[in-house]
Amino acid sequence: GEDLPAPPSPRDLAEILYTSGTTGTPKGVACSHENLMFHELPPDGGAALPSRISFLHAFPVGTNAGQEVLRLPLRRTGRVAVALAVFDPEQLGAAVAEHRVTRLQLVPAMAQVMLDSGAHQRHDLSSIERVTLSSAPAPPVLLSRLAEALPGATLCNAYAMTESGTARTLLIAAASRPGSVGRPVGKSEVRVVDDEDLDVAVGDMGEIWLRRPGAPSRTYYLDPEATAAAFATGGWLRTGDLGHLDDEGYLYIDDRKKDLVISGGTNISPAEVERVLSEHPAVADVAVFAIPHPVLGQDVAAAVVLASPATTRQLQDFVRSRLSEPKTPHRVVVLDQLPRNASGKVLKRELPALLDAGAGALGPADEGPLSPVETTVLAIWQEALGREGFGAHDDFFELGGHSLAAAQIAARLQAAFSPDLPLTVVFEHPTVAELADVVEAIRR
Repeated sequence: GEDLPAPPSPRDLAEILYTSGTTGTPKGVACSHENLMFHELPPDGGAALPSRISFLHAFPVGTNAGQEVLRLPLRRTGRVAVALAVFDPEQLGAAVAEHRVTRLQLVPAMAQVMLDSGAHQRHDLSSIERVTLSSAPAPPVLLSRLAEALPGATLCNAYAMTESGTARTLLIAAASRPGSVGRPVGKSEVRVVDDEDLDVAVGDMGEIWLRRPGAPSRTYYLDPEATAAAFATGGWLRTGDLGHLDDEGYLYIDDRKKDLVISGGTNISPAEVERVLSEHPAVADVAVFAIPHPVLGQDVAAAVVLASPATTRQLQDFVRSRLSEPKTPHRVVVLDQLPRNASGKVLKRELPALLDAGAGALGPADEGPLSPVETTVLAIWQEALGREGFGAHDDFFELGGHSLAAAQIAARLQAAFSPDLPLTVVFEHPTVAELADVVEAIRR
């Protein structure tokens, strides 16, 4: 007969999983057989699992999370894993009711859609004992809504990466630690380091490193340079995420290194701005990202999905009242939905093009004759911005304005009209018409 192929060795390639590719091209992560079998503890924290439980998830099968859940029945008897082909809140509710699902695993965006759709009210979800959210920190407002919708379920937020394998953190949701993704699970370890790879002080932000001592490392498929860049000595994975630890070892994700907006020398965390905007009652979904700026290098922009009407000015004022001016999105585009990949992660690399498409072209506005004060203010703006072809109602920041130009305009206005004009006047009244009204009011 034919010779049988040699059985694979533990170090042979077993599967290739792909990263989400939210900020760039997805990378293939190579996993060996020994890596996949390195699971002496269950993935939800090491607690003993009941013999009869069922999992439901809607992760793509080719992702790390999708494979993790599907392999559970192979490692432990008495488990059932149900995978939805695509995420749909009605299908999810029906599957929970039909299979009496006890463990639900979602990304925060899926949970948000489920709650917004009302599917949890149309289906019997009483069998759910535990909901684990992964891929992103769960906003406190989302956890609060889930707790109200699923009062019998324990809510968890997990943090891991395709490259980290079994190394992860887990938090059982607690109001005392909003925004945390917990502490290391089982034998997992976490560090937060500076640019010199030295541990930072408690509370300071740095890059998050993960490892599981003894676990066979994963690699980037056929890319030794990327592998060497991502994996440090001692089995540590450089996650590329920025975060900090509190004094009890709880981890908080602050942002992705690649997502940081560096504006005029100031490092701005999009995640921080997103957290603030998500608290606005009119905002259903939000993503904050960097756009090029000719003077500052980069500026802050936001894409929002609205649950109720709101103006750009209202959203900007909301952020400005809680954060500093440089962190306020100076351009905002309203979308029907944010672009996401199959795992529910926002594709931030697509947002700048959507911003340009949604912003429209700026040109001379047919606004009628300007008042003498408006004419003077407009001339000051044109000089500070180095451009013409805009009207009295165009927004300073959408015209390319920045903090340095705002300070120059404020100084010129003080010299031309009144020293009582505050330096913040351009931020608070970012159109020529509004500024002219302020000047007129002070002169009366």
